[in-house]
Amino acid sequence: MIWKPSVTVAAIAERDGRFLLVEEHTNRGQRFNQPAGHLDPGESRIQAVARETARHRSPLVVRCIDDYLAGRRLPLDVLHHHSS
Repeated sequence: MIWKPSVTVAAIAERDGRFLLVEEHTNRGQRFNQPAGHLDPGESRIQAVARETARHRSPLVVRCIDDYLAGRRLPLDVLHHHSS
């Protein structure tokens, strides 16, 4: 039997002491985690963490990242959670 390792990657995104978290609904209730997932064949760790972070981003997070990269700094308290 050939041993095949399973590699997991995770992103920690922090700004001013605040962290980007992914809200997940599990059979044990609501959980908050960092964007994470498994390494795909032929993928580097950097590519995997970028893919997993992008996969978990909402349009609001994408907009915030775009604003941040463009130099527009808005306080995080302008963000609101709306239940569906």
